[in-house]
Amino acid sequence: MLCTPTICHVAITKTIINGGAGLNMLSPEAFGLLHVPPSWLRPSKPFSGVGDGSTRPLGQIRLPITFRTHDNYCTELFDFDIAKIDLTYNAILGYPALAQFMVVTHPAYNLMKMPGSNRVLTVAGDTKGVLQALKLTFKTAATVIPGEKKDQEAPEAAPAKKKQLFSQDRAEMKQVPVCEDGTASATFTIGAGLPQDQEEALINGLQANKDGFAWEPKLLAGVPRGVIEHHLRVCLNVRPVKQKARRQYTEKQAFIIQETRKLQAAGVIREVRYSEWLANPVIVPQKGEKERMCVDFTNLHKACLQDALPLPRIDRIIDSTAECDLLCFLDAFFGYHQIKMALGRNAEAYIDEIVVKFREARTLIEDLEETFASLRTVDLRLNPEKCVFEVPSDKLLGFLVSHRGIEANPEKVKAIEDMNPHRP
Repeated sequence: MLCTPTICHVAITKTIINGGAGLNMLSPEAFGLLHVPPSWLRPSKPFSGVGDGSTRPLGQIRLPITFRTHDNYCTELFDFDIAKIDLTYNAILGYPALAQFMVVTHPAYNLMKMPGSNRVLTVAGDTKGVLQALKLTFKTAATVIPGEKKDQEAPEAAPAKKKQLFSQDRAEMKQVPVCEDGTASATFTIGAGLPQDQEEALINGLQANKDGFAWEPKLLAGVPRGVIEHHLRVCLNVRPVKQKARRQYTEKQAFIIQETRKLQAAGVIREVRYSEWLANPVIVPQKGEKERMCVDFTNLHKACLQDALPLPRIDRIIDSTAECDLLCFLDAFFGYHQIKMALGRNAEAYIDEIVVKFREARTLIEDLEETFASLRTVDLRLNPEKCVFEVPSDKLLGFLVSHRGIEANPEKVKAIEDMNPHRP
């Protein structure tokens, strides 16, 4: 929707509310109306996703934004990137602004609501401006560049190479030994092409913190019960469910016995004899032709009260990790059994997936040491097979994140990318 907020005491028309944008933008023309000295601009990194290719902003500046009616208002401070917007808008308010304003949008009614100074503030969208923007967009899309019409391709002509929608430059990686003497077969995965001094510092840091990894369940220390613990709040009026025994193939049955003994030896589970609640083990395939044993607790979940502990929003995690110089992607070993905890200012976590972000490469070792210290505080162990250290880009929660920004995962949109162009 379009609206007209007041930015630095100036009403900026044609401001689009876009919850999918990871930043706030202001066009140079609109910035000129504010009469703010350009010397106040701070350096800002390039970003992508607004126009064709990468966009290099003129700078970044913190400005006040106000939404108001005749008897109500709401004002917040935000960082704006000053850059040319190849659209018919003067400003873009992205997810950071909407989250801070605590905005709820109603597209069907062209309204948005937020907490105001007196009560809930309702802001109406600019319907006329939206129609004008759509007309201009359609007019631009329908414009045909004058020129001689090309003949239709001959059947024997080689098909044109499809345009690559996403920059799929996957980071190169390499394996380094866990032990300095190389006696153990276990390895760490780090980014290839790092400067020699930076790579040596990283390897030394990982080898010094190898106690933070678990190569098998018996190495799990377990999060202390004084920190956090599972508790099942089963409704008293629910009848217990005994699932019928599911027959397994001989190979899967042997695998279930093997995994059960591993967890029992590690102290994760213990033998009990229940005559009321019974659930079957299930074999779940994983990537790399591996399998994992789970338990079908469907009936038990339905009988338990739901905890009011919402998971972190994926879009906030993705936005906070974009445009970082280097990233470390970590994975907690059997994270469900260990109970994931908060990891500090330089890390983001979702279930058992953890990403350590480095805005600048020079702070890399210090930030990584801080993360290992936080993990050690709650006896949390990492799975070295799924951890990657110091890479410029990789997959996170279905997206590709890198110093360029956020991109779609090519594997998720491969069908769309492979579609043939429509021919009339």
